[in-house]
Amino acid sequence: IASNLTPHDNGLATWSDAQIDTLLRTGTRRDGTTARVMPWSTTAGLTAVDRAAIIGALRTLKPVP
Repeated sequence: IASNLTPHDNGLATWSDAQIDTLLRTGTRRDGTTARVMPWSTTAGLTAVDRAAIIGALRTLKPVP
């Protein structure tokens, strides 16, 4: 089961853009664990502009518990 990627309290609401960027680049969550479902090996090759666009899009989602 994937993590909640919406800006809800149990999702990404408390994550900074830099923390999400690290997740996209390395697959590492802010607690230092590796995201198992995250396709980070694909997102790691994206440009900084592309990663910023993904982060921006995630921020526009309706918060869902």
